[in-house]
Amino acid sequence: MTFNVNALILVQIAHFYIAYLLLKHILLKPGWIRMRREDEHDHKLERNFNVLHEEVERRAAYNTEQWAHYCQKLCDKKPELTGPVSRHSPLPCGAHTTATPQEELSLIQATKDKIVSHLRQD
Repeated sequence: MTFNVNALILVQIAHFYIAYLLLKHILLKPGWIRMRREDEHDHKLERNFNVLHEEVERRAAYNTEQWAHYCQKLCDKKPELTGPVSRHSPLPCGAHTTATPQEELSLIQATKDKIVSHLRQD
């Protein structure tokens, strides 16, 4: 009787091992492979997002640098005005402003208008 019980336990162990292998390779392995692919895909998306974010920051820094450069160039080429017009200059030299290109064009146009109006008065 004890030999019979031990043989049944060994047969059950073999059956459980076979069931474990079937579950592992047939049911669980495809899901595990899919989860790894999704993790790799998420990692690639995150890396691409970081690269794009760095590119946006680099371009913003470049635009800010160019804006400061052009403001300085404008201030260097701006004629010295005397009288009441000089107090109302729309773009004070040395002031670093952050403006959109439309605001920049309006400042340049306002400066031109003030210079022209001052010259017409004389």
